[in-house]
Amino acid sequence: MQERRRWKRFDPAYPVEWDEGELALADISKGGAGLLSALPPDQNGQIVLRLFMKDRMYRFRAVTVYVKKLRDGMFRVGTRFLDLPSGFAEAFEREIEEISQYRRENKLYRNEAISFREASRKYLKLPS
Repeated sequence: MQERRRWKRFDPAYPVEWDEGELALADISKGGAGLLSALPPDQNGQIVLRLFMKDRMYRFRAVTVYVKKLRDGMFRVGTRFLDLPSGFAEAFEREIEEISQYRRENKLYRNEAISFREASRKYLKLPS
């Protein structure tokens, strides 16, 4: 099956917020984000997200592409960014590479394989 996505998705543990309630980042690319939310946003509605990377917070305007109710009562929300904040694409690529490098070094020097998400938690110094 051929990949249809324009941008590769990653699953870093970046904290993310919006004004409507609880939210978690499932995955992200340069084109959009997959989110987990306790409250469903409007389908095709616009939302504003705040994404906290290692050294900076980025604010995004995004449109909701899909909303799917999950078994646990949460909602999986697919979004497409309407515009990228200045400097985000470069910072995102740099941090994704640094997290990948951290993961490779962890395997090489500690002989411990960890997920990309766990490597990002350690890189960002977030609690496990």
